[in-house]
Amino acid sequence: MLEVHHVVPLAEHGDDTLANAAALCPHCHRELHSGKNRKDRRKMLAAHIATLSV
Repeated sequence: MLEVHHVVPLAEHGDDTLANAAALCPHCHRELHSGKNRKDRRKMLAAHIATLSV
């Protein structure tokens, strides 16, 4: 099972679009929202997404 994570959160005026979405396992999604290093993890995810070509 995968969950959809908003790369730029909706609360921070992120879009509800595929371009702003990442499919994550429930554990990783939870870590991005409430884990100890959530800010670092969010930066790592954004950096990784930037390397992908669509």
